[in-house]
Amino acid sequence: MRAGAWFPLLVAAALAEGAVQAEELKSSYFLVELSSGLAEPAYSHGDLSLSYGLTGGMTFKASKFPVRFYLLTTLIGRNGHADGSANGAVFSSDRHDVDLYWSLRLVFPVVAQFRLYAEGGLGHRWSFVSLRRSNDLPPLEARDSGLVGVLAVGAQYRVMQNLSLGLRA
Repeated sequence: MRAGAWFPLLVAAALAEGAVQAEELKSSYFLVELSSGLAEPAYSHGDLSLSYGLTGGMTFKASKFPVRFYLLTTLIGRNGHADGSANGAVFSSDRHDVDLYWSLRLVFPVVAQFRLYAEGGLGHRWSFVSLRRSNDLPPLEARDSGLVGVLAVGAQYRVMQNLSLGLRA
């Protein structure tokens, strides 16, 4: 089976007649979330980056109020690469960002197992950059860190009690 061929099978299983109904699912009080995907370029003229992360936290919901609240901690990384030239010198640069942030996520049920969410948070970003230059010049390296703010929206489909698939922007 090809890599990635499992995804359509998983989606088909989730949408099948026998998929669990939202009202039958028990609420969970803890969340562990693995994420991966494409991220904006680390450089203005660079390629898309690979993003990967781990989120964990607690959930709570007021009775008779449809919105569920999540208090989360997220550790996420991103790798970026760019090639180019400046003043006749060819260069290649790599950038690695690591974010650690705390956020509040609001989840809105839409229909059955489908839900939308909005998230906002604050934390810290550590950046590591290396620049390799032509003409036998030594490579340059830099490290930086600073405050990071996160605003996100997303959609999720709850496949089963402990598994949801989603998209985030």
